[in-house]
Amino acid sequence: MTGPVAPSLPAHTAETAVLERRLDEAIAAQDFETAKQLDIELSREFGLSRTLDRSDGPEFGLPEGDGAVPDTGRVLSYGTATDSTGAIWMAKTGPDLKVRVYRSQDLGVSWDELFWFSHGTDIPQLEMVFGPGDSAFLYVFYLNGVSAGDLWVVRVRLDTLVYESFPVAVGGDTINDFSVAADRDAHHYIYCIYANEMRDGRTGSFTRSLDFAKTWEVSQPWWNCWDPEIVHATGSAVHCAWRYALTGREIHFESNRHYGRLTRWWTYRLVSGSGDNCFDPVVAQGDTGGEWNSVTWVAYTVARRDTSDLDIAFSYSTDGAWNWNRNISLGQGFVDECYPDLVRVDGDENGHVHLCYTGGQRSGPGKTRVFWRAANTLDPDYWSVPVRMSDLRANGLYEGCRPRVVAPPGAPHSWPGVFYSLHHPDHAEGLRFSALWLGVGGDAGRRRPSPEEGSREKVVGLSVPAVCREGARFSATLGAAGRVRVAVYDATGRLERTLFSGWLGTGTHRFEWDGAGASGRPARSGTYFVRVETGDLAEGARFRLLR
Repeated sequence: MTGPVAPSLPAHTAETAVLERRLDEAIAAQDFETAKQLDIELSREFGLSRTLDRSDGPEFGLPEGDGAVPDTGRVLSYGTATDSTGAIWMAKTGPDLKVRVYRSQDLGVSWDELFWFSHGTDIPQLEMVFGPGDSAFLYVFYLNGVSAGDLWVVRVRLDTLVYESFPVAVGGDTINDFSVAADRDAHHYIYCIYANEMRDGRTGSFTRSLDFAKTWEVSQPWWNCWDPEIVHATGSAVHCAWRYALTGREIHFESNRHYGRLTRWWTYRLVSGSGDNCFDPVVAQGDTGGEWNSVTWVAYTVARRDTSDLDIAFSYSTDGAWNWNRNISLGQGFVDECYPDLVRVDGDENGHVHLCYTGGQRSGPGKTRVFWRAANTLDPDYWSVPVRMSDLRANGLYEGCRPRVVAPPGAPHSWPGVFYSLHHPDHAEGLRFSALWLGVGGDAGRRRPSPEEGSREKVVGLSVPAVCREGARFSATLGAAGRVRVAVYDATGRLERTLFSGWLGTGTHRFEWDGAGASGRPARSGTYFVRVETGDLAEGARFRLLR
């Protein structure tokens, strides 16, 4: 058995049967406002919503010091989100047991700490979602150590920054993992699935809130669910993926076309196919129309031949998540890839989605970096070449601090930003934010290297014209000799041309691009990047090609 099981509900009356039929008709007509009004009325008729005791909520406080995001120190977990204004939000917790909430209103250049809260215990998982509409809220969901994992949410009103807390699932069963999502309607719902990963059988539960997290419906049992992932797709559709707990070798998927209504989940679909251990699924659906004609992707980690050789694989559906092209590898040879995160670009006519993940040697003396790739609905099985988003060694061991990708509205060319923590043998260290508009692979507020690290800063100067015609000339000044690669990429991260790959000495070196791609055809007008990579670091800059 796998997936949701319908809970015991009161029998339909003549009135509720009419409401149910009208709900189906409204969704078929894509009259989502009416559909939600009917759904809320049905939930009220069946008495599904519960009000939980809020008396054991967290302590709140205002920031101490300058409120800047620290780039050093132990991080236990963090979460991220963006809102409709283009602001980027982040919440993190460390050894002081406080969850600190930050916001950037300039696309990650600077950050302000708004407030903190604490339950007086470790927080192993944090997730953030934005709920738009007439009541716009930012939600911070978190697990605390009480009762082996109680799930709470702190709700922040965007216009006043007033915050308050509500319990979601407390007491009773253990919770090890959870996922949350919000839809984009004026009256948004919130969806939550959580799981006990210490057993198989009835491991998970699904619930939703129809009143902005104040109350939550009676939970729906979810069988053999580990690593749950839930997202709002388009319209009234909600998608869920999870690792099948009985074997650990399958990723299962279900959809609900009725805003997560308890009895309306489809039959599950198998979206993996290798037979190897697989885990950590993430889901996104391109924003190109209704749920039936928008591509859905699921990315996940695969342990090849049940070893520690980890790869990222993906599956996609072009018919509303009914049939799937399964288990397509994104892995590179001799490199471990894991911890994928996937997000769509809202309002993008080509249905772009952004994927980030760690790649490299997770432990030992090797290096782990964070990479970004993109796909779209026009060619759903093609992903852009990996773009390295971190210069320093990234955390590849601690799941609560895995990399996160965001797609803030108003970002240049709908580019993504990536959060990640740094490697430490015993914990995840600090937080960084990297974005293409800050320079390819560049980090906001990147610290200067210590004297011991100084020799690693090989690229000390990069000269790139802002605008060029037909082609471009670049120069790079190297502070140390070493192997160097110089390449030009388009705005999606697709490689246009490698200009140089080999050994260079110290000093200034000049490179020229004739404006042609790898095929020899002239590249189109637009924004491009030149990227200079050394053994440890990279520098990049953008320019515009006009024809």
